[in-house]
Amino acid sequence: MPDNNAERRDFYRIVDHIMLEYRLLPESEYTNSGGPPTDPYDTHYQVTPQFKILSEIRQIEADSRHHLHAISEQDRHISAYLRAINHKIECLTSIITHAAEETPLTPTHRVSLSEAGISVEVPDHLTRDSLLHIHVTLFPSYYRFAAIAKTIHCDATPEQNNAVYSLGLHFESMLESDVIHLFRCHSHSSRPFIRLNIVFYSNFNHWKR
Repeated sequence: MPDNNAERRDFYRIVDHIMLEYRLLPESEYTNSGGPPTDPYDTHYQVTPQFKILSEIRQIEADSRHHLHAISEQDRHISAYLRAINHKIECLTSIITHAAEETPLTPTHRVSLSEAGISVEVPDHLTRDSLLHIHVTLFPSYYRFAAIAKTIHCDATPEQNNAVYSLGLHFESMLESDVIHLFRCHSHSSRPFIRLNIVFYSNFNHWKR
């Protein structure tokens, strides 16, 4: 029997190379609160000040998007100018991000990525429904975001002697600005993609790469 509370959405999944870091959250961190954490940028997750500032800059962009839309309806020239300034800031942000890192940011994983989640091969077995805190860096923009993700499946790959696991993650908590950026990346990407139709129903602590 169909669930009336189910929500169906279309997502576009892109095959890409990204830098992925993840850390398993202890059960006590979310079972006591009755659900997944809501702020993936909390300093509790060892998010660097630079990382958090960049997220705040992008959140300002998301919050002001409706103002830009209103301006575009009244004056297209001013709107075009503001969009150009915004793009310039994005370019400068990418340069600063790349230059500020002590070690070069390089892709670590080949993934299948959408606004809903990530599919990736990892060396660790993770139990179903476990929560991870993840850092993602996209290339060549060096766009970085954090998220709380739930393990949907983690299956051994026999063709690689069961030493590698196929991990499927669903994003549980993300900032709106990061979701918007992923959507924009997919809209303008020339990389291979597939269309997904998804129905949604209502102690290791080290970073892994």
